[in-house]
Amino acid sequence: MNRKAFSKAYMWLIIGTGGLITSVSFYDFTTSSPGPTDLHFIILALIAIVLGPCLIVRIPRLTSQITVSDTFIFLTMLLYGGAAAILLAALEALCASLRFCRNPITILFNSAVMACATFLTSWTLSFCFGSTLEITHNGYSATLIVALCLMALVQYIANSGLVAVGAALKLERPVLQTWSRHYLWTSITYVAGASAAGIIARLVNTMGFYSVIVTTPIIAIIFLTYRTYRENIEAAATQAKQAEQHAEELSLYIAGRQQAEKERDQLLIREQQARAEAEAANRMKDDFLAMVSHELRTPLTPILGWIAMLRAGGLDRITAARALESIERAAKHQDRIINDLLDVSRIIKGKLHLEITQINLTQVIEASLEVVRPAAEAKNILINCEYPLEAPLVSADGARLKQVMWNVLSNAVKFTPLGGRIDVQMKPDGSYAQIEVRDTGIGISADFLPHVFERFRQSHTANNQALGGLGLGLALVRYVAEMHGGTVRADSSGLGQGSTFTIKLPLLTAHQYSLGFKNLHLITNERMARSSDRAVKKLSQLRAQRSR
Repeated sequence: MNRKAFSKAYMWLIIGTGGLITSVSFYDFTTSSPGPTDLHFIILALIAIVLGPCLIVRIPRLTSQITVSDTFIFLTMLLYGGAAAILLAALEALCASLRFCRNPITILFNSAVMACATFLTSWTLSFCFGSTLEITHNGYSATLIVALCLMALVQYIANSGLVAVGAALKLERPVLQTWSRHYLWTSITYVAGASAAGIIARLVNTMGFYSVIVTTPIIAIIFLTYRTYRENIEAAATQAKQAEQHAEELSLYIAGRQQAEKERDQLLIREQQARAEAEAANRMKDDFLAMVSHELRTPLTPILGWIAMLRAGGLDRITAARALESIERAAKHQDRIINDLLDVSRIIKGKLHLEITQINLTQVIEASLEVVRPAAEAKNILINCEYPLEAPLVSADGARLKQVMWNVLSNAVKFTPLGGRIDVQMKPDGSYAQIEVRDTGIGISADFLPHVFERFRQSHTANNQALGGLGLGLALVRYVAEMHGGTVRADSSGLGQGSTFTIKLPLLTAHQYSLGFKNLHLITNERMARSSDRAVKKLSQLRAQRSR
């Protein structure tokens, strides 16, 4: 049985007990011979029933209440005995409950609780002091004071205890917690009621019954004073709750302000970072313009110089031939610079097209080595190559792939000192062909390594400044490798430790080879387009950042 079911059983138990007590009390009262006091009792009962329900203090969050009827119940007990007090308590509780409740079980429960509590109080007084009718006949003695205190205490404990048990079962809370929270403060009404009842009983014994009517306003004033005190307590509690709520709102406001301050600081930091990036982009643009101007103008100097000397005449055949070779070499250098710029521009605009065919990687590497070998021999650089027995095949643009290998190899030759070494190794790596170009050159600093494949980025070392260049070669290597569905990575242990560039390209599978070059071209172009889109997207983001 759960607590709610037990709550109903408890209420019916109290109702049954209270009904039995009320029935026995009614029998005792009617069989006794009060004589001329019947009219006085009826008047007192009417005052209690009419005035009691009008002066009510509701207990918050419960269906219980406190009324002024306790004073009249105590007075009836002192003047007419326990049976009359029990009947009045049950009847007054019944009438008072009808004013705020429509549940028959609750109404009967409240009436039964008052009957049970009044019975316990009357029985305790009779057990300790004999007949309750004799307590006030001896004047304001110590016996009267003790009796009044005991009467208030027993009525308070019995009434509040019985109600607290029912409320605790209904709310599913501990009984002691419910009693201390909702009923502890009601003790003042019982003490005040017992004191007033003792005073009025003495007045009735000395001045007659109608002194009750004179003291009734005093009882009402006492109770109204208590209700005002209760309302003030509730108002203070409400104000304390509001103050707590305001404190919580203030705390939230302060936390919000602190969060706003934090976000503002973060925005300021981001703005400063964006400004620094914009300034760096502007510096990079200025450096790029100066670099392009220098790189384009440098080949023109020997061209114009030799042309002027050829036009003036007087050069022998050997010198004239050397002049033409110098002019051709400078023109090719300038052509390569312009082509690199155009290639980057085409990649950014998504207009770089690939002519896909079946490519033998060994042949591509050998062709690129033939171009850089004279420069390597001039610096006494040893080039060592390792190839697999079966030449790997890839689907690629042969010219662009040679451009990739030539840029990587020419960089290795350019940045490797006299008497150095370059190792070229090609091997399969799953479904990819892996090409490693490892040199014993000047190496790459840890700060510059993440930016080595960015456009127009060059390490600010003395060797780099002396060797010149636009910083486009490795950027083109990455773009073209990605457009072929591959990757490129740079590794270096630091300056003076050499560097390693690793290129991975997807191998041509047997199934792709069986499709023929027409279908192969379509398949590869689709892959190239996806890689190109990724590369163009990255470049566009970088360009947008620099334009800011």
